[in-house]
Amino acid sequence: MLPVWADLAGDQRDQAQVARMANWRAQRFGVFVHWGPYSLLGGSYKDEVYPGNTEWIMRTAKISRDDYRNAATQFDPSSFDAEKLVNEVKGAGARYLIFTAKHYDGYALFDSKASDFDSVDVMPSKRDIIAEVSKACRSEGVPLGFSYALDRDWYHPGGNTLGPPWDPSQSGGRDRYLSEVALPQIQELCSNYGAVFALHAHAGDGFHPNLRSSFSSVVDANTVMPWAFTGRDDYSYSDSAMRGHQYSGGDWEKCRTLGNSWGYRQGRVKWETPGEILKELISTASMGGNYLLNVGLDGEGRIPPEAQAILDETGQWLSQYGESIYGTSRSPFLRHPWNGVATLKRQGEDGCFVYLHLFSNPGDQLSLEGLLPEPSEAQLLGSEQMLSISGHVGAWTLDTGSLNFGDDLKVIRLKLNKAPEMGRGPVVERSDRSFLLELGRGSYSDARTQLGRSESSAELRLTSFRDEKETGTWQIFSKGTKRVRLKITASSDASFDGSHRLIVKVGGEAPVEWELFRSSDSRATQAGALLSPELLLPSGLSTLDICGPTTQEGESAQSPITLTSLQLIPLR
Repeated sequence: MLPVWADLAGDQRDQAQVARMANWRAQRFGVFVHWGPYSLLGGSYKDEVYPGNTEWIMRTAKISRDDYRNAATQFDPSSFDAEKLVNEVKGAGARYLIFTAKHYDGYALFDSKASDFDSVDVMPSKRDIIAEVSKACRSEGVPLGFSYALDRDWYHPGGNTLGPPWDPSQSGGRDRYLSEVALPQIQELCSNYGAVFALHAHAGDGFHPNLRSSFSSVVDANTVMPWAFTGRDDYSYSDSAMRGHQYSGGDWEKCRTLGNSWGYRQGRVKWETPGEILKELISTASMGGNYLLNVGLDGEGRIPPEAQAILDETGQWLSQYGESIYGTSRSPFLRHPWNGVATLKRQGEDGCFVYLHLFSNPGDQLSLEGLLPEPSEAQLLGSEQMLSISGHVGAWTLDTGSLNFGDDLKVIRLKLNKAPEMGRGPVVERSDRSFLLELGRGSYSDARTQLGRSESSAELRLTSFRDEKETGTWQIFSKGTKRVRLKITASSDASFDGSHRLIVKVGGEAPVEWELFRSSDSRATQAGALLSPELLLPSGLSTLDICGPTTQEGESAQSPITLTSLQLIPLR
């Protein structure tokens, strides 16, 4: 599923969209519901069990259009209660609901004039399910969004079968399907059921530009997040693995399902534990994302008991610790020196709370390395217990020896009188007496400097230092004066004719020029550990600056140097 975005026109609409996105971002947790005729089949057809996602059974079992329509006539969920479902969503602590309006089987759970393959025309009780859910959401104050399968439809001719059709009647023109079925149905969803919180449209490539414009105009006018056709750089969607330790991009949403299918599966299902779900939810919020948790309703429209138990426990935790999730932004820590993560919430113009989420007992002390400024107080959330704070600038610690950890995921709330400097706190001495200069903690002076992750791993890479204009700066706090060397892992382009040099300056000391390698040196194209000349690190707070060499008029700058690690090593 690819989330897509329709461009807004005009400053007023841009401002409105910014406000709506801020509201979406503040919710942090939603529930996704997959439901349709495939739920009644539960992964089986004609006494054969099919592996994989049950909502794909029309394709995996190669069911013809006529046979699937006949199966859909048996889908008549007399036990479905939209109000009960919405209350269960609220009880889980979710702040919004995304409901599948039409999946790949082409069956619409709403009254559609564009197709007769919908719940009003095919279901014996002729129910408009989306109308019922929409009414219940309005009554309970739960924002409602829809998921709509745009790029695949295995029932309507031309709807894209992901390969050769298994039923000749599936063949047809794609543009005709889009203009006569998909566009009208999107318009029905956006026009007939009140405000639409979000629209997840399964959109692929190959859409005609005129259709792009038509969809965009329909979606843009009605939804909080109008995702149709075109990707957007500042929003992304993930329905697979978690991102790296610290995601630094724009708005994003992590979507995962309970169990091993998005639709309901009969029989044995591997369910996640409540603890796993909570850790994912917390970690997603810590990286600035929303968490969308899917549950597949059974054929009667009920949440399976195993899934309900997970949702109940999630809701119980959020009822006590929800302030550490809702309305928060991503962690101020570049890395978390404990087993857990953090979230941040602004308080007034200057102050804020930092929430420390503990995934295990931290022992007697919890390090807050890199956090600026000093917290004014620390409290165990959900209790009156205050924790003492000690240490020095950039290396505060909490006394956690008195915590009764138990089985819950505990949260400590730090109060700061001004906003943290988002990981720019000074580097402090580690237990082995070294100082780790994390690339993400540095500040860089030139727009040509590139800081990002390598394609092959989550490892940060810094490419810079062509000349004296490209400077990286780190703050360092040392308890005493020390003689050190800078250890780096570096590589560069061997095509440069000459040596690769860095200028290193610590505090008020004289700059030190350091030749790393020459273009003829095999190390130039291979990452390797290199040690600088001796440096003097003063006591207290100081800065370490690294830049490229000074270039004379008419002289070419050296080719860029790529660093993957920097560390100050004490001389024994």
